Amino acid sequence: MSLIKNKILIFLFLLIGLTRGTCIGQNNTDTIRLKEVIIKGTKTHKFGVGTFIHKIDSLSKMNFDSGNLADLLSSSMPIYIKKKSDGFSTISLRGTSANHTAILINGINVNSLTLGHSNLGNIDLFMFDKVNLQLGSAGALYGSDAIGGTVNLNLNKNMTNGHKLYIKEEYSSLENQFIGIKYFVGNKKIESKTRIYYTNNRNRFKFKNLQRFDFKLKKYPTEYTNNSRKENYGMIQQLIFKPNLKNKFDVMTWFQRNWYQVQPSMGNNSNSGTYEKSKDEFIRILGGYQRIGNSSKFNTNIGYIQDKSIYNGNEKELISTKRIISNSSYEYQFKNISINGGINYKYIKPNVYTYPTNLDEHRFEAFSLFKHRLNNRLRYSINLRKTFVSKYRSPFTSAFAVGYDFISSNTNLQTAIFKISNGYKIPTFNQRYWGDQGNPDLKPEDSRSIELGYNYSQNIGNTLINITLSSYYTDVDNWIMWVNKGKWVPINANKVECIGGEFMSHIKFNLNKIKTDIRLNYFFSSSILKKSSSEPKNVGKQLVYTPRHNANSSISLIYNTYTFRTNINYTGERHNLGYTKILDDYTIINCSISKQFKFKKYSFRINGCINNLFDKEYQSWEYYAMPKRNFNISIIFKI
Repeated sequence: MSLIKNKILIFLFLLIGLTRGTCIGQNNTDTIRLKEVIIKGTKTHKFGVGTFIHKIDSLSKMNFDSGNLADLLSSSMPIYIKKKSDGFSTISLRGTSANHTAILINGINVNSLTLGHSNLGNIDLFMFDKVNLQLGSAGALYGSDAIGGTVNLNLNKNMTNGHKLYIKEEYSSLENQFIGIKYFVGNKKIESKTRIYYTNNRNRFKFKNLQRFDFKLKKYPTEYTNNSRKENYGMIQQLIFKPNLKNKFDVMTWFQRNWYQVQPSMGNNSNSGTYEKSKDEFIRILGGYQRIGNSSKFNTNIGYIQDKSIYNGNEKELISTKRIISNSSYEYQFKNISINGGINYKYIKPNVYTYPTNLDEHRFEAFSLFKHRLNNRLRYSINLRKTFVSKYRSPFTSAFAVGYDFISSNTNLQTAIFKISNGYKIPTFNQRYWGDQGNPDLKPEDSRSIELGYNYSQNIGNTLINITLSSYYTDVDNWIMWVNKGKWVPINANKVECIGGEFMSHIKFNLNKIKTDIRLNYFFSSSILKKSSSEPKNVGKQLVYTPRHNANSSISLIYNTYTFRTNINYTGERHNLGYTKILDDYTIINCSISKQFKFKKYSFRINGCINNLFDKEYQSWEYYAMPKRNFNISIIFKI
């Protein structure tokens, strides 16, 4: 009954929204100039000919400026993100694991070297300006981790003349608080950009405890969450110097401290003896120089990264890594040919209480990116990358892609793409060196992918329509699993086959003074365990916590200084760990409304949100409570 109700809700909402958009769009004759669908952000994007890069629009980001990366991605795209209410969140792209998504910040992969992935709940959006999502293998562009896809976060390096001040506060019915300040000051040649935030989330809400049954009352008891508090703060400081149009220098320092209580399962919610906590700190310093010539561009960067984690306050069990990084690239444009070549170097020094002493590692990468536009319609790219790791063998990666514009004009663009590529994941330090359980002989996880895609964009009167279709096949070999052989050890146990497709649509139009934005997205992912030396009885099954179906839709209405937005997210059924149960699918509906006020040169905006509008009870992670209906209100000042 729940499944039927969810599907009816989705169908009715989309039918009303799409019908309204189609009918209204025929009555206005204004023209909207078509924007190219492939967003060119970082320097390597234009060499990803066979990939549609999806830019998270400013309207979506505005609603989550005090939220985290997990909140934004799960609301904007039909992506499965496994969450706990304490904020811990991991991403799965195209049926792969969290370890197979590269999280890049200004081009630097920030995934944990010990765990292999990032906690998206600790990446606060208030600190960043742009978010782009690239689906599919991109190992030749970005190196290790980018098997399922890549998330790019960037800081603007444009210059300010004068000063800008942003102050934001947010409060939630979950007893959560956020405060953020941004201050930019410059004179078009030199600029300072300062970003500071503080969040204190208690994450307190009622839930039905499904792991405890009151036989006297014959029902599951209702409890408040315990041990789910999070307290984070951080600062990013940028200094940019641009003496002339050709040269630019910049330095970024990013410090952050994350403290959180590890949310217990429902059964342990009142068992204080099981409560745990964690403290993470990091500092990232990156300096860069860029020179732009008439037909060339040179970039070079050098940086230092230190990550530190302490679990349950035990200072003796330190988990820390230090990285010195440097990279240089040179890009040259000759008529219809673009070439980019470069080198990257990392020196890694871990300090982990279970690792061998005096352990370190050197990584060196060389890459070559080539793009050729044969004519106004046809282009192709060839990307090559080789990684060398001290005392370890790593693979060679490549990608070949073709893009063809069937129609290309100011009002109509239709593009087809094809890409074939491979990717890899270097085993984590924990997998190789964790005490007597590590396995230094692990092979890298490696993948092969084929992708086909089609994009249709057109202006009809004042209506902009954009539809993207894509399909893919990826197989991942040497998939690493921890197995019990008297003690838990990692081995190259599995082979996984991922087959799927994506449908994304976007309609924009104006109705008198109302700007309307409607989106409908659907992802299908079949991720089948094809071979397994650790779980032979599960061969042929869908991977755990990997839904076959994900969908979302949204409608945004802007009238004068008011903005209304509603968002629907559907997550399909998933196997739990051990394949003992199938978790129910669920649909979450969120709504928000905001109002902009202006007074002379000052402005402020008030935004109110209702999350989980219909009070849905659901589980993202089995037996971990998630909040039902909750509210938040925020205010942001701009000077």
